[in-house]
Amino acid sequence: MAATKPIAAQQALQLRKAGVAYAKIAEQLGVTEARAYDLVTAALRAREEAPETRARLDLERLDAMLLGLWKRIGQGDPKAVEQGLEVMRMRGDVLADRAAAGDGTGVGDYLEAVKAAARENKQNHATRLHAVESP
Repeated sequence: MAATKPIAAQQALQLRKAGVAYAKIAEQLGVTEARAYDLVTAALRAREEAPETRARLDLERLDAMLLGLWKRIGQGDPKAVEQGLEVMRMRGDVLADRAAAGDGTGVGDYLEAVKAAARENKQNHATRLHAVESP
C-alpha cells in the first residue's frame, strides 16, 4: 500500500537526499519510478519560498542585525561601524534583487534615481575640482 502523498513525498525526498536511486525509492514506497521522481520534485517545490517572501525575511534579518549593532555604532566602535556598513550593503543588494525581479514596489525606480543622483554628484564634484585646479 502506497503512503499518503505528503508523507510519501517527504520519505522520497529523504531517501533521494541519502543517494537512493529512484527505482529503489519506488520499490520502498510501492509506487512507479516516475511517481517516485514526481514525489521528490513535489517535496522540493513545497519547500521553496516565493522570492518576495525570501526577500522580506532577509530584510527582517538584516534589520535585526543592524539594530543589534546600533548602540555600538553610536558609541563609535569601528568594528561595529564596519559591520553595520556591510549589513547595509547586503540590504541594498536584497533591495536591488527585488527591483530587478520587478516586485512592483517602486524600489527599482528609487534605486535608479539614487544612482543617477550619485552619478550627477560625482560629475559635479569632478567639474568643481577641475575648476579649482585650472589657472
